[in-house]
Amino acid sequence: MRCYNLTTARQHLAQVTTLILDGQQLEQIPPEVWQMPQLETLDLRRNAIKVLPETLSELKALKFLLLGKNQLQQIPAQSLPNLVQIDLSANRFTDFPAVLAQSNLLQKINFSSNRLHKFPNLTFSALKELNLSGNKIATFLLSATFLPKLEKLYLSGNRLEKLEIEGIFSSLDTLDLSKNRLTILPDTWMAIPFLRHFYVSNNQLKQLPTTLGHCNWLKTCHLAKNKLNSLPDCFTAFQRLEDLDLSGNTFVKLPHLPASIRKLDLAYNQLTQIPANPVLPGALRQLDLSHNPLHNISALRKCSQLTHLGLKGLVADDLGRDLLAIPAQISIKSSSNPQWTNLLNFVRACQRKKTSLQNRSLLWEAHEGKIPLKALPLTLLLQGMNLGIPTFLQQLRKHLLEERSLPVNAASINALAIIGRSTQSVQELKIRLEQKGIHLLKPDQCHFWVLGKAPYPSTLPDTQDIQWLDERALEQLLGADLPSFDATEQQNLLNLLLHQDAEYVQLALQLLSQHGVPLPILPYLYLVWRWTKAEKLRRDLRALLERYWPTQLVDMLRSREKISRDISTETVEERAREILEALQKYSGS
Repeated sequence: MRCYNLTTARQHLAQVTTLILDGQQLEQIPPEVWQMPQLETLDLRRNAIKVLPETLSELKALKFLLLGKNQLQQIPAQSLPNLVQIDLSANRFTDFPAVLAQSNLLQKINFSSNRLHKFPNLTFSALKELNLSGNKIATFLLSATFLPKLEKLYLSGNRLEKLEIEGIFSSLDTLDLSKNRLTILPDTWMAIPFLRHFYVSNNQLKQLPTTLGHCNWLKTCHLAKNKLNSLPDCFTAFQRLEDLDLSGNTFVKLPHLPASIRKLDLAYNQLTQIPANPVLPGALRQLDLSHNPLHNISALRKCSQLTHLGLKGLVADDLGRDLLAIPAQISIKSSSNPQWTNLLNFVRACQRKKTSLQNRSLLWEAHEGKIPLKALPLTLLLQGMNLGIPTFLQQLRKHLLEERSLPVNAASINALAIIGRSTQSVQELKIRLEQKGIHLLKPDQCHFWVLGKAPYPSTLPDTQDIQWLDERALEQLLGADLPSFDATEQQNLLNLLLHQDAEYVQLALQLLSQHGVPLPILPYLYLVWRWTKAEKLRRDLRALLERYWPTQLVDMLRSREKISRDISTETVEERAREILEALQKYSGS
């Protein structure tokens, strides 16, 4: 039976198998524990226990004893014969308890974050995992005589200067030596033939032993923050190595790497280029090149499987073309360096829209003003608009609307086409156009084109004599001589618009879409849009607003202002007057 408090446990003392009392601010083990003959798991982590009683050995069935984050300095000399796992981490031990060696079934010891200076030569015949991280150990003897079945050994965060390996460890697959003071590694790595995860970051290594090549099952190897400038030739023979961390070293050129690498960290080195030879692994998914003096990353063009690329602390001048040529869609991590902002946004957009490599370069040069926009074909200009980059979109729209169009009036137009997505429905637009004697046709049948919103078609007739309009100009064209609403009609429209029933609001929208939105009604349209929750109705309201809203106040539409539907009529009118004053200021009314 599992219990999480003493109240429940007291009612079933003979049946309790698991007692979890972590974080209870206990200063001693409750006496009820000694009356639980079937207790197998005792969790007393995160308490204030300073002493363990001798009666602890009475718990003959105990297998899992968790005492991490207490204030212990020693444990009783009596053994627990069935103990499988013990956690004594984050206590105040200065010596390792020798009594633990008497527990022949013990498989896992967590003795991290104590004050241990030396690990004694004790035989643990069944031990599989030993965690001594965060102590003060300076030398360590890894002996198969004392730890014959060891699978995982954690020694990070000590003061380790020397590691010795004796015997063969056929089961050891994880070794963590990170955050120590090692200047050299032993030359006996043939003793650990099945090592899979090796961590030796944050040391003072200048080279690695060639015998490391005997660990041909290596999958993870972290060598960050050492003094390495090369790797032994044996690394190219690793067929299973997937995760290699070389950050914070002194590499000046890319080392030869095994083809199996999927994650590679080369940040904070002295690399000036990533050349085509040696070849980057074809399986590479994640690559970090941050904080290197790079001026050439052309080899990344061949990394078709790359998904994550770190480029913090680099400058864009010499790397723009290389980045644009990366074929895969990559999540690029970079700093807020303004030199990178435009380039990286552009690269991401091109990857997202699957823009061809050739077109990327042309659009980027146009974006940077290195080639004139008039030199690009229409279809490429529309590709650029589809990227969705606000500054570039504004630049392209301005070019199309100003550079390639002439003043027009309704009398000069008998047919036009919409390029992109119109804010009005096709049926509604047809009705309004036919009232002016204008037909809505396909682009290849028209001389006048109206520029709506993205997405834009990828294939169009590329002609130079197109007369461009935007939807605001079209609205002015269609609404110039439309009749205005009198005071009574405006009040009726407001009653519909401010109605609680969405059907009445929709009816008001239909009338306003066909006849235009008078300026006094525009603020109420805005308020209804802000408090409406129905998704379709919100889209219709937004589309109508965008047709009549002054460009200078577009930020008001983009804001995330929230307005409750429950506000009083007086507050609605007051808010509407404020908005109307702003609208009149920019509308010249």
